[in-house]
Amino acid sequence: MMKLKGIKKFLLISLTLSITLIGVGCGNKDVSVTSNDISKNVKATPVSISSITTTTKYGSKLATSSQTAVTSKIAGKVNGVNVDVGQSVNKGDILFTLDRVELTAQYNVAKAALDTANANLDKTSGSGYEQQLIPANSTLDIAKTTYNDAKNNYNTIHQQYNIGDSAKSELDAAKSKMDSAAIQVSAASDSLALLKSKTGPQTDAAAAGQVQQAKASLDLAQIQMDNASIISPINGVISERNVEVGEVVSSAVSAFTIIDASSLRSEVSMTDKDVIKVKVNQKIPVQISSMNNKIVQGVVDTISPSADAKTQLYTVKVKIENTGNLLKPGMIVRVEFPDVVKTDISVVPNGAIFTENSVQYVYVVDATRLKKKQVVVGIANTLQTEIVSGIKLGDQVVTEGQSFLNEGQKVSIVK
Repeated sequence: MMKLKGIKKFLLISLTLSITLIGVGCGNKDVSVTSNDISKNVKATPVSISSITTTTKYGSKLATSSQTAVTSKIAGKVNGVNVDVGQSVNKGDILFTLDRVELTAQYNVAKAALDTANANLDKTSGSGYEQQLIPANSTLDIAKTTYNDAKNNYNTIHQQYNIGDSAKSELDAAKSKMDSAAIQVSAASDSLALLKSKTGPQTDAAAAGQVQQAKASLDLAQIQMDNASIISPINGVISERNVEVGEVVSSAVSAFTIIDASSLRSEVSMTDKDVIKVKVNQKIPVQISSMNNKIVQGVVDTISPSADAKTQLYTVKVKIENTGNLLKPGMIVRVEFPDVVKTDISVVPNGAIFTENSVQYVYVVDATRLKKKQVVVGIANTLQTEIVSGIKLGDQVVTEGQSFLNEGQKVSIVK
């Protein structure tokens, strides 16, 4: 029991001594050390002159710049299909073909008609026509010569008859020959005229017209034959197929859909205040969400000249070249348009500014101590903020760790 009392007394004396020492220490101001006297390393950068461009981002989806529905110009049975969905095609490639049996028969009929028309034209023009005129003209010339001879003979005998040197029977015989020769001239002349009426310029023109008509029919038959091979009108990728071998197709049904994936486009709707800042051919960054926010370059292709009647917004189309065919229609993108541009302004890194009670401050390193200064800020981008007032060019502002600092804190700037 006596031993326990001794221990308690020892503890009481020790506690009293400790409290006394603490009181003495607290009363000695010369040996106290505050947290502001402990130097801290900070990173700082001077207020500098730079330019800031703010941007506005618009969400959108990639779409094809060109999409073409391919149809057959003629109705027919599908004979073969050469491509399928996802396959790349070039302009002029044959996509599918139609059966040509009937088309070939129609072509042969048209060709035979042209051959016949050409033969008829040969008969009514050129050497064939001349060959028919030669004997007719010769017959007429002979008839005329015979008539002239008979007429001269009649006149001679008539004079002799008047003076009594020829008998009446001789005169009658001469007249009969002359009349007969006249009839021959008339018959030869009529035959020549009839030949010319059947094979002359008018008949020649009609035969030439028949040739042209037959040639047009042959050309049409050739076109129909060519139309039996349906070709791709553009370079692109097959996105849809609606034909199978053995089916009968017509021009009313889209057989294939081809998209031009060499370039894609993004459409955004903008207000009148924003659209006036955009120009055709302006380069615009486009962020691809599904490619780890990769940035690709777009170019403003078109700007709607008038606002949509319902939304009162303007449509702006941005064209993006699909290098390597990595982009796909339907991908989600963010299109970034410049908003405000300021040059030659005082700026600090965004990390230098901190907010307390809705007021912006920065810590400025003055010699080896910190000064907390209120600032008025302007525009900002993802890296820098404009300083309107509060600090001056060249001031060293702390760029990180402000929550662990106090005004008047002793600091050392480290790189």
